[in-house]
Amino acid sequence: RGVEANGRTVSPYGEDVNYILIEGTHYFGNSSSEKHYLNKTGQERLKEEVQVFADKDNYPLNFHCSAGRDRTGVLAYIIEGLLGIPEDVIMMDYELSWLSGSAASQVDSATYFGWMDEFHAYINTFEGETFKDRMESYCLYIGVTEEEIANIREILLEPTDKLQPLSLKVGSMRLTGN
Repeated sequence: RGVEANGRTVSPYGEDVNYILIEGTHYFGNSSSEKHYLNKTGQERLKEEVQVFADKDNYPLNFHCSAGRDRTGVLAYIIEGLLGIPEDVIMMDYELSWLSGSAASQVDSATYFGWMDEFHAYINTFEGETFKDRMESYCLYIGVTEEEIANIREILLEPTDKLQPLSLKVGSMRLTGN
């Protein structure tokens, strides 16, 4: 808010769009020995980023990093985990973040997938019966409040009585569900 990034203090979408910049380093560092999500600076950055999702005034929301993966993928992973999206779907979504041209050309994706697998295993060390519960425990651990988590869910989840059955056609296959 009001922080300059590359000379910019206003959203490229216009002055009426809330522009928030949270400067952070790569979550996984430059080697497997650097685990940003384990240190206080990294946890504070993740907390600040998650908290943005808890404020209705920040919507609609467009979040990104310089490459469109790593920080973007991890933040999406955390938010999707809080919303109760199945683990395998979340991990597949993270993998899709590597389809950006910038991501594919910068580094060895196998290295980042390894770090993401480590982060995923780390999240699963937190208390909870479900992945959603364990992600909530992690977010509480880094300083996100129960009220902020509830706000995120209220903002991003539709009441179940308003949901329509899902039907998606992929090639010759049709996927359906509730």
